Amino acid sequence: MAEFAFRLAERIESSPLFQEALADLQQQSLIPLVGGQSSLETARAARLSEAAIALARSTEPRHQGLAQDIAYSLVACHADSRLRGVWRHILAETGNFPAGDYVSDRPLIEQELPWTLKVREAARRDQNTVSVLGREIVFTDFQADVWSQLHGHQFVNVSAPTSAGKSFLVQTYLLDELANTQTTRNIVYLVPSRSLIFEVQASLTHALKPLADKVVVSSVPQVHDDLHAGKSLVFVLTQERLQTILNESTIEFDVVIVDEAQQIGDADRGILLLGCLEDALARHPESKMLFITPSSKDARTIAPLLGATAVQTVRSTVRPVRQNLLFVTCSGRKPSRMISVQLHRQDQEKLNVGSVLTERSIAKDDRLVTTALELGKDGQSIVYAWAPSSADKAASDLADGLPELENFVDSPLEKLSSFVAEHIHPEFKLAQVLRKGVGVHYGRLPTTISKAVEEYFDDGHIKYLVCTSTLLQGVNLPARNIFLKNPKKGKKGPLEANEFWNLAGRAGRLKRDTHGNVFLVDYEDWDSQPVSDQQTTDVEPSICDALGTKQELVLIYAQDLHHKSGVKKEALAESVFTRLFLDARDGTIDQTIERALARYPTVSASALKDAVMAAQDRVSLPTSLLRRNNLISPLRQQELYDHFTDCASEKILSGMILVHPRSKYPDAKTRLAAALRAIHTHLEGKLTNEEAYYGWFALAWMRGDSLRSLIENRVEWELGKAKLDEFEPEKIGSLARTVMEQVETKLRYHYVKYLRCYMDILTHKLGEIGRSEEAEMPPIPLFLELGASERTLVSAMGLGISRIAALEVSKFLQKDKDAGFIRQELKTKWFWRRELSPFVVRELERLGLLD
Repeated sequence: MAEFAFRLAERIESSPLFQEALADLQQQSLIPLVGGQSSLETARAARLSEAAIALARSTEPRHQGLAQDIAYSLVACHADSRLRGVWRHILAETGNFPAGDYVSDRPLIEQELPWTLKVREAARRDQNTVSVLGREIVFTDFQADVWSQLHGHQFVNVSAPTSAGKSFLVQTYLLDELANTQTTRNIVYLVPSRSLIFEVQASLTHALKPLADKVVVSSVPQVHDDLHAGKSLVFVLTQERLQTILNESTIEFDVVIVDEAQQIGDADRGILLLGCLEDALARHPESKMLFITPSSKDARTIAPLLGATAVQTVRSTVRPVRQNLLFVTCSGRKPSRMISVQLHRQDQEKLNVGSVLTERSIAKDDRLVTTALELGKDGQSIVYAWAPSSADKAASDLADGLPELENFVDSPLEKLSSFVAEHIHPEFKLAQVLRKGVGVHYGRLPTTISKAVEEYFDDGHIKYLVCTSTLLQGVNLPARNIFLKNPKKGKKGPLEANEFWNLAGRAGRLKRDTHGNVFLVDYEDWDSQPVSDQQTTDVEPSICDALGTKQELVLIYAQDLHHKSGVKKEALAESVFTRLFLDARDGTIDQTIERALARYPTVSASALKDAVMAAQDRVSLPTSLLRRNNLISPLRQQELYDHFTDCASEKILSGMILVHPRSKYPDAKTRLAAALRAIHTHLEGKLTNEEAYYGWFALAWMRGDSLRSLIENRVEWELGKAKLDEFEPEKIGSLARTVMEQVETKLRYHYVKYLRCYMDILTHKLGEIGRSEEAEMPPIPLFLELGASERTLVSAMGLGISRIAALEVSKFLQKDKDAGFIRQELKTKWFWRRELSPFVVRELERLGLLD
C-alpha cells in the first residue's frame, strides 16, 4: 500500500496539468501581497484537494510537505468553505493535527467528509494521542516519534524546523516524567544565552504549574537546602551557570536537555559545554540527554564525544506552516518606482507574483525599509538587522514612514514607551519608535523590557519589530513576514545556510497563520546564496574543528609559553589547550584526541600533544583548581599564583582580598580595582588601565545602581570629555547601547569568569600560608552577574525575577530577606501590587509568583 501511495504521488507531482494548477494556486494565494484579490475556481480547488489527499498518503516528506502547502494555499485563497473539512483531513494525513484544527475547529463527526475518511482520521488522531495528568494531548507525527524515543533511549537527537513544537513536547515530557515518579528528580535545561533564560523559565513554570508543590524551577546556579528540600529541581541555565553549579555542589542530573545544541561548535563556549556534559554524565552515567537542533543541523556527533555508542535521531524536514521565499527587486524612477515579487520554487523557475508601485525611495540603502512598509501591511513583520546600531537605524526609518497612531495617549504603547524611558533613557530609540508601533529587539536589552516587547508583538500592539541575531538563538518570535537584505551575523560576515533557514523558519505561526513570507531583498547582490544550500549538515563540535582543521592555531598557542588569555581570536585555541592540559594530568589526553579526530583519520596531533606535555612542569597549581576555571590557560593561572606568592612574601596580600560591594566605598573600590589590575596584568597578560573605569562601573552595578543612572553617568562623563553641554539623541542612544554591551559582555561574562579564577587562586594561596580564615570572601562573581549584592535583591533574583523587577519589588520589602520570605510575601494580599509597574506584575505572574 505504501509503495502504491508513493507511486501515485510521484505521478501526480510530475503531471503538467497538476503543475499548472499548482502554480495558479500559489500565485492566487500570494496575490494579496501586491494588492490583488485571490480568485480560484471551485472545480480547480476540488481537484487540487483530491491531489493533496493522495500526496499526503505518501510516506515521502517531500510529498507530505507539498500536500500541506496545497491545503494552506487553498485556505489562503478563501476557496469553497465546504471543502474545509477536506483540507483539515489533508493536514491530519500529514500528522499536523494542530494545523488541521486551525483550518476547521468543528468536531470530526460534524465535518463534511465520507465516513471512511472520518474513520481514518480518527484512527490517526488516536494513534498520536497521549494522556498526561488526565489531559489528552494530540501530537504531530514528529512529536509522537520523539515522545516514543525519549521514553526508550538515553541519548536522543531531535532535528526539526522552527515552530515544529519542540518546546511544547519537551515541557509535556518533563511534566509526565515528574508526575509519574515517587522520588525527586534533578533536571537541567540548557539554553545558549542569558537572554533566553527568563523565557524558558517562565514557560516551564507555567507548564509545570500542576506540580507546583513538588517542583522548583530555577535559573540561579545554587541549591538551597531550605527552599529546595524534598522537591524536584528543574534548572534553566547557560553552560557557564551549569559549570558553576557543578563546581559548587554535588548535584546529579537525571535529565539534561541541550537546546540549540549546535552551539557546541562555538569556540570556547562549545568546549565549556562539552566539558559540562561530560561532568554531568560522569556523576550520573544513566543521565538521559536530549540534543535539540534546527532541521539544518544534526547533533549525532555529540554523543560519541561523551563515550556513547548509540544515539537515536528523530528528524523532520516538513515545516508546520507554509513558508514562502519571495525574491524582491526594485526598479524604475519616480513616479514609476516598482517593487516586484517572485516566488522561489525548488528546482523550478521563479513564479511571478506581481508588482506594486511606490512613492518611497528605492535607493539601495532604503530598499529594506521601503519593502517592509509596502509589503508588510498584512500581518506583523520582523525586519532583520545585523547589529544593534543598524537595528535602531532601521526602526527609526520605519517609524518615519508610518503615520501617527490614534489614541496613543494612555495606550499600551505609551505605557511601554514610558517604561523604557524610565529604565534605559528617554532618548533611547526604542522609547521613541514605540510611538509608531515599531519595536526593537536585541540581546543587550534588559529582560523585563525585552519580554514586554515580545509580548506586545505577540499581542499585535507592535506591527514592525527590528531584530538582530538573537532570533538565531531560539527567541520565540514568529511573525507573518520576515524581511532580509544581505543578512549578516554581527561582524562574523554573512549568515551561514543553516542560520538562514533557522531565521526563515520564524515566518508563519502555527495555529495562527496559513503561511509565512520571507522577503529576500536584492538577493542577487547578497554576499552568499543560502537558498540553494538546504542540505542537513552534522554539528561540528568546536573541539573536533580545533583538532581537525584548526590544529595549527592551537599548536602555535601551545608552543608560545607567554601566550595571553581572553584574546577573542584565540579563544578556541586557549580553551582547547586548557582542556588538553587537564586531560594530560588525568591521563585521558589520548582518549580526547582520538574521539575528537574520529572524523579526521589522517590528521595527527602528536606535535600538539608534545607541546601540551612540555607545559606540564611549568604549572604547580592543583588540577581541581584549574578545572574550575577551564577556559583560562593554566600558564596564565600560574602567573597569577606566582604574583600572589610574591605579594605574600611582601606582606601585602591582605589588601588583595575582596570585600563586600556594600562595604565602605574607598576600600571596596580600591580592592576591586586592584583585583582587576592583577587580572589584566597576570591572568590576561596585557597592559591597560581599564580597571580605573571598570572598578567603578562594576561596583556601581553590584550595588544596584539602575541601568539608567549608569547610562546618565556615562553621558555626563562623555559631555565633560568633549566639553559640550548636550549631545544629539543619536549620540545618547549610541552611549546607551555601549553601556548595555559593557554590562552584558564585560561585567556579566568576562569579569565574572576572571574574578572567579582570581578568587579561587587567592583562596588557594591563603590556605597554603595558613591564613584560610581570611579566605571567606563574598560571592563577587554571582553579585556581578546578577547586578546586585543586597540580600533581598539577590534572593529575589534567585526566584528568577529580573534585575529591573527585583529593584522595583525590593522597595516594598524588608532588607536582608531570603527567597522563601519573598515568595511568601509576594503571595500575600497586602503586597503593594498597585504600586508596581504592570510590566513587573506581568513578569511575576509568568514566574508563578503571584496568585
